[in-house]
Amino acid sequence: MTEEELSKRIDDVHRRLDDLRADGLQLRQDMTAGFAQLRQEMREGDAALRQDIAQLRQEVTTGFTQLRQETDRRFGQLFWQMNIWFGLLALLMTAYRFLR
Repeated sequence: MTEEELSKRIDDVHRRLDDLRADGLQLRQDMTAGFAQLRQEMREGDAALRQDIAQLRQEVTTGFTQLRQETDRRFGQLFWQMNIWFGLLALLMTAYRFLR
């Protein structure tokens, strides 16, 4: 192999090394950008998830509040109905004693 061929081959190897370095640098930049984008998407997803959880928590709280109010209302109605029925029963028992 002549000196000129050897020099050409060395230049070719240097060119390939430069290309590999450039490709490595580009790959590193792409990975850095990809990871940054992934972190941003994870933050946005995390924020959206937290918002969904807060909304669900609010809906559950509202649902339990409505259920408690409805239960209180129905027990209140039942209480007054029972008072009326017991009052009528007491009135009938008093009338029965009086008429007897």
